[in-house]
Amino acid sequence: MQRAVELNPGLTSAYTGLGSLYYCSERHREAQEMMLKALSLDPLSMMIHTCVGDAYYYAREYERSLVYYRKAVELDPRFDGAHTDLARSLEALGRFDEARGQYEEGRRMSGGVAGPSFGLGHLEASSGNEAGARKILQDLTEARSRRVVSAWGIAALHASLGDVDEAFRWLDFAVDEHATGLMFLRVHPRLDRIRQDPRYRALVRKVGLDAV
Repeated sequence: MQRAVELNPGLTSAYTGLGSLYYCSERHREAQEMMLKALSLDPLSMMIHTCVGDAYYYAREYERSLVYYRKAVELDPRFDGAHTDLARSLEALGRFDEARGQYEEGRRMSGGVAGPSFGLGHLEASSGNEAGARKILQDLTEARSRRVVSAWGIAALHASLGDVDEAFRWLDFAVDEHATGLMFLRVHPRLDRIRQDPRYRALVRKVGLDAV
């Protein structure tokens, strides 16, 4: 990816791709630099604003991420991912009512895909409504028999609820499914409650992220 930047310094996807690799390996400042470089090349890109927001979100700089997620929503209000990402940072800041509105908007725009529903589950867990979170978790788990629902998403919601054994069981399923979410294993805030478990470090090694 670094070579792609060198060969074509005007290619925004090279910068965002390299930025993603950086933040997934906890090189947050470098990730932010790459994303901001991409944004300087295409300042009206909704997707790049989302990418910059991600670089700050995974660095736990939630307030700064809001600036870019809000701009992404402004640039394309129909993009469900921008609403969901904005909600995620609002949730992390404890601004639960605002987060709920954005998750609901993301779900409406997506036509009911699982991503915003998982977000609502995390919101319920974060705000102390464990029963509500578990109902969403049950519904999404049962939905796997009818449609694609990510094992990674189920694992992360179990982690948010403190279900350590279930979180690792579903992470094993995510490995079997080659879930793309595993790239965030080292940095995703929603796995914070299981990071001290020895199985976490073993899983990082298993998927090859310890050497990144």
